[in-house]
Amino acid sequence: MKYQSDQSKLPLCDVLAQYEQKSRVRLSMPGHKGGHLDTCLTHAWGSGLWQWDITELAMTDQLYHARGCLRDAQQLLADFLGAEQAFFLVNGASAGLMAGILSVVKPEERILIPRNAHGSIWRGVTLAGAEAVVMPVAIDDVWQIPLGIDVGQIERVIKEYGIKAMVAVYPTYHGLYGDISSLIEICRKYDVKLVVDMAHGGHLPYLPGDIANPIALGADIVVQSWHKTMGSLTQTAVAAVQNTALPFGKNLLYFQSTSPSYPLMASLDAARGMWAAKSEELGRALAAWAEEFSLAIAQVDGWRTLRADDFAYPVAGKDCTRILLVNDMGVSGFAVADRFSEMGIDVEMAEEQVVTMILAIGDLPQKGDMKDRVVAALQDISANYKALPKAAKNITAYLPQQEIVVLSSQPWWSRDVISLPLMGTEGKIAAEMISLYPPGVPLVLPGEEITAAVVALLEKIVAAGGSVQGYDDGKITVLAEK
Repeated sequence: MKYQSDQSKLPLCDVLAQYEQKSRVRLSMPGHKGGHLDTCLTHAWGSGLWQWDITELAMTDQLYHARGCLRDAQQLLADFLGAEQAFFLVNGASAGLMAGILSVVKPEERILIPRNAHGSIWRGVTLAGAEAVVMPVAIDDVWQIPLGIDVGQIERVIKEYGIKAMVAVYPTYHGLYGDISSLIEICRKYDVKLVVDMAHGGHLPYLPGDIANPIALGADIVVQSWHKTMGSLTQTAVAAVQNTALPFGKNLLYFQSTSPSYPLMASLDAARGMWAAKSEELGRALAAWAEEFSLAIAQVDGWRTLRADDFAYPVAGKDCTRILLVNDMGVSGFAVADRFSEMGIDVEMAEEQVVTMILAIGDLPQKGDMKDRVVAALQDISANYKALPKAAKNITAYLPQQEIVVLSSQPWWSRDVISLPLMGTEGKIAAEMISLYPPGVPLVLPGEEITAAVVALLEKIVAAGGSVQGYDDGKITVLAEK
């Protein structure tokens, strides 16, 4: 891939290294003054990370008024992504998504949101004072995971509901993606501003094959969570903006610290430089590793991984590095994850039928050991599966929804609320999001009625071992009746 700029440059990392070498007298924040503290973290990290943890100074620039190394680093990022503008996000993709929503929709306007959108998106809609038009997503009948929206229905919905903006999830938490090209064309036709939640897909453009890139296709705002797959530190993400008329940079100030972490930002600078130098090599290595890992699993009796052709429309493809582990012994995914944990293996997410695992570039130096340990764990489970809990049927983290729902714009946090036992909430209006976490996708949204189906599903999820946010001490927060 050719870039307009010299992608070997690391403006922020270079400045931080220079600062460390100068041994300057620190009469500014932060209080650890470069790590001269006798703490367990100093013993674990050494002095290096502390030395790079500095504040906004003359030589280190200011994130929200960038004129030096941070300006240069973000310009290099924009060139790398193929965007008009790019921004470092130090409060996760959540900050970028919420800022993006405030940038594309005004109070009382309608924004189209797929049902499987992350919780941060719904919070952004509430803060924007917009009306959310909730679009149903298809749910796989066998594996009970979301497949995405039917793009063929989008044009009708835009016209019928007066949509001004939209959020697209590309790819889903399970690595599935649909026809983003057609979606972008439809949005452009009707002047609908589009924010793409690409949190889980920063690496997709560099994998082998022709995977559509919403940035290259001209989506207004695209947010990628680089800590998930690109190798930067946890809590870091990036935003690519193609529509520079949108006030994204100004709105971002509402969702990020005025004291951004320099180690976090430096990790983004370093990750961009690494991928720019060898994106094709890394992409090929990742795809080969995913195939090797999946084949090793398939060689253990009773186990396999799901692939794109296991899913129907609207799925157009699947991220090969998102491993969806299933078994034909009927063992619960929660039980599989628990057994893995006992054997020193941590997975991304467990559900009744599927265990989700993420492969990334950090695996490559240790892939042999990782593969051997996972295979050994699978063999152990196979040998003892009769003693393990079985998967319950028809449990999903994504309540099937057949009709479009319009949720009014209300500051739900300002309403009078009460907490009730789950069995007493049927017919009440939820005051908080209720989500299985991970993935953080709401089963119930604030303002929605809690139905008998919701109550039954929550009971099943909790009984199966799922962790539900918004279901605290057996109670649900609902709006108080007047």
